[in-house]
Amino acid sequence: MKRKYVVILAAIFIGGLVLGFRLPRFFTDHRPPPDPSPFLSRHLELSPSQEEVLKPLNQEYFQQMRALHAQLEEERRTLGRLLARTPLDRERLHAQVDRIVVLQTHVQRLTVDHLVTVSERLEPRQRKEFISLIQKKLAPTEPPLPRDRNDDRWRLFRRHFNTAGNQ
Repeated sequence: MKRKYVVILAAIFIGGLVLGFRLPRFFTDHRPPPDPSPFLSRHLELSPSQEEVLKPLNQEYFQQMRALHAQLEEERRTLGRLLARTPLDRERLHAQVDRIVVLQTHVQRLTVDHLVTVSERLEPRQRKEFISLIQKKLAPTEPPLPRDRNDDRWRLFRRHFNTAGNQ
């Protein structure tokens, strides 16, 4: 009898640990990216007047992105509920996926439009650097590294790709 309770408590404890490590990633992976304005300001050496012009553009963009991401999350939850039903209705599932794809297309178009708007307000030297940053993000030459630097994959990436910081 005591052993049964110990096993149950151990299972609850281990389950809590697993959820504690995995759950935060689940929630952060679908959120819109943070405002890159401070990074761009330093990296592109924006003048105060350029920062003043770009600030409201960025605020409007991020407001629209937050709204789109909220809609996307709701549509994904709906997809999850549809997947949990028995029997599965492929037609409804495909229609739900189509709604998600439409929202993802809006996100992509909004982002490209914003990048063009920002680019139009930069000096030629800044625009060249800005486009270079975008190209690196769109087609990285190296695979992305895990967010957690303590993750063993960092060591494996460094070893495999022989990058700086090799141990």
